[in-house]
Amino acid sequence: MTETFQLLGVTFHWYGLIVGLAVVVSWQIFEQQLVRPQIKVSQECLSNLMMTMLAGALVGARLWHVVTDWGLYISHPWKVFFLWEGGLSIIGAVIGMIGAVWIALRQSPACQKLSFLVVTDALAFALPLGQAIGRLGNWVNQELYGLPTNLPWKIYIEPSSRISGYEQIAYYHPLYLYEVMLWFILFIILWLLRMKTKIFSVSNYPLGSGLASAIYLTYFCLIRFGLEFLRLEKPLLTWNGLSINQILMIAILPFTVMMIHRSWQKRQGMIV
Repeated sequence: MTETFQLLGVTFHWYGLIVGLAVVVSWQIFEQQLVRPQIKVSQECLSNLMMTMLAGALVGARLWHVVTDWGLYISHPWKVFFLWEGGLSIIGAVIGMIGAVWIALRQSPACQKLSFLVVTDALAFALPLGQAIGRLGNWVNQELYGLPTNLPWKIYIEPSSRISGYEQIAYYHPLYLYEVMLWFILFIILWLLRMKTKIFSVSNYPLGSGLASAIYLTYFCLIRFGLEFLRLEKPLLTWNGLSINQILMIAILPFTVMMIHRSWQKRQGMIV
């Protein structure tokens, strides 16, 4: 698949369109969760949240990439600002987005009555499908593929897109596809919860309990930790064979599991 196409004389990049679609889909789901009579969120608050979260996601994604791959910029520090050359981290994006929610709820008068957990729960429902869609952009760019493999579902990588040292190897793990499937599975799981099915023995799942947030973060930690073993391009910072990303996931995981336990116990009587 080509990375660009032309329409009416204008060149469009598939990657940008796919990421743009992912953002729009996630935002629509997020807004749908918050625009409820019980929550009473204003359009001004939604606008403030959107702008703040987009900025937080972008800044966080870039900063975490620079921190974990500082060696790429040590000799040319001005390239930190060259976003068009690539280098964004989904881990940093999620951290930046959560931080942006916290800031928006305190700095925006229109949002000050809105609960932090209500917003993060709504975000937890919205992000998985958006992340699944966004990863398809890596397929277009022939990036985020894994270790070499001969498994039946292997993918062919063009020589021009192969990492240095792997020029003679043609087939690799479709790491981006693994993420697409895993995020879509989480999307289904959370929506089954939201629909109050009996699959999880939940009779009154409330938005605002923190349960969706905790499930999302726990799932995120687990898949990022596991898939990191299949990555070819690992962060420069490592310890005992683990990347800095995996170390961060290990550090966060006990807190997210504790969040699940506590929010599950407190779910009765919450709003929505």
